[in-house]
Amino acid sequence: MGNRNCFYFMFLWLIHRASLKNIPVVAVVHGTVILPCSHNDEKLRSGSAEIFWRYGDSRTVLDLKGNTVHVAEQDEMFRGRVDNFPGEYTKGNFSIRLRDVKLSDAGTYTCFIPLVAEEQKLDLTVEERKSSVESAGSGNGGMRGSSYSALLIFTSLLGFFVLRP
Repeated sequence: MGNRNCFYFMFLWLIHRASLKNIPVVAVVHGTVILPCSHNDEKLRSGSAEIFWRYGDSRTVLDLKGNTVHVAEQDEMFRGRVDNFPGEYTKGNFSIRLRDVKLSDAGTYTCFIPLVAEEQKLDLTVEERKSSVESAGSGNGGMRGSSYSALLIFTSLLGFFVLRP
């Protein structure tokens, strides 16, 4: 029973720790990056959810209203570079893909889900493409620090509990 309590404590600690920080995401110039946003509330699976992606809290990246993408208000800097995954909406996944990443894309992105009063923030860091010689010696695959490790553990555990039949 002690191990089980230890596991629950660790899981709750990871959730608490992850909730205090923005999710770090790293991209490479001219590459493609997924900006994650998901929630497991059943209300979001009905097809009537509204999701609002913002850059710096004010620039419109993408708006989803009733499973329809609205780009009329989309900021010019994102036009033609943002994709979404409509097949994932019923799973509560509202992640987006940003193509042809630019240095100017670095910053804070927010995924607002008003129906469940959720706000998920991500910090996108954009790096210049490394030469193959530099990449071979990096050793850690671009992962830095304990917050990345904690996030990796957290998402693995969350996936285990959410996807478990």
